[in-house]
Amino acid sequence: MKHHHIQRTSLAFFLASIVLEVGMRTDKITSEDHSLTMGISLGLILFAIGMNVSIVKKMGIPKREKNISQALGLLYAVYALIVYAILPV
Repeated sequence: MKHHHIQRTSLAFFLASIVLEVGMRTDKITSEDHSLTMGISLGLILFAIGMNVSIVKKMGIPKREKNISQALGLLYAVYALIVYAILPV
């Protein structure tokens, strides 16, 4: 059950990053230091990826939970690649 909580928390960080990115790109969130807001968003994504990696690395976790964490980690990594490398602001 602990692992479900970690997965939900990482999903919350991912959604917070999406909200920040959409807000910055639509000018609903404005900041004098644009790189700070982008850094916070990137930090949230990296933390979410790290949380899922920690689940995958643990021994004795049910295969289903491990597969979910791997899929979430991959999803977050692809999102980070697209948002920060392919479509930067």
